[in-house]
Amino acid sequence: MEKFKGWLPTEELLFSGDANKWEEKYFQEFHLDIPFIYDAAFQEGIEAPRPWETSEMAIPRLLEQWHSLKDDLARKFANRDRANAGESMKVAICLFIEMLYWTNGIPVHFPLDNMDTLKAKPTNIEDRVSFIMSQPNHYHSYKQLAELMIEQEKLFAKTLLLKKIKKNVRE
Repeated sequence: MEKFKGWLPTEELLFSGDANKWEEKYFQEFHLDIPFIYDAAFQEGIEAPRPWETSEMAIPRLLEQWHSLKDDLARKFANRDRANAGESMKVAICLFIEMLYWTNGIPVHFPLDNMDTLKAKPTNIEDRVSFIMSQPNHYHSYKQLAELMIEQEKLFAKTLLLKKIKKNVRE
């Protein structure tokens, strides 16, 4: 088991040190419970699955988790339970960031100062993500994140379609 040395973000998104360990079980089944685990493994030179190379399989799994989280977040915000919404929002933000980078066929790389260079991205991505990350327990952040997920899902579908067209042209 290897530890990831300072790769995961510490200021914007806080995770316990125990979540930063690589385990063999991550080879056998795709895990979304630890954000950025595969990206971190790549950065550390650990041979591990690369979901950004098989985004057509990985992103639908991210979207499933998002839809589950979205329902939970909607309930929390409807009940004005901001205190408990913050942790779920952090998980949802991580899902979005993974989806953003994986749609573009690359691993997540921190700091997140290169989002504007990505091809398939929503408009004003850096400002919008910065807003969400600065106030994850606010209802407006939740609404902004939900819109970003819709936009990125459309961009993902477009990316898949373009890949399919390119493949058919080559054949």
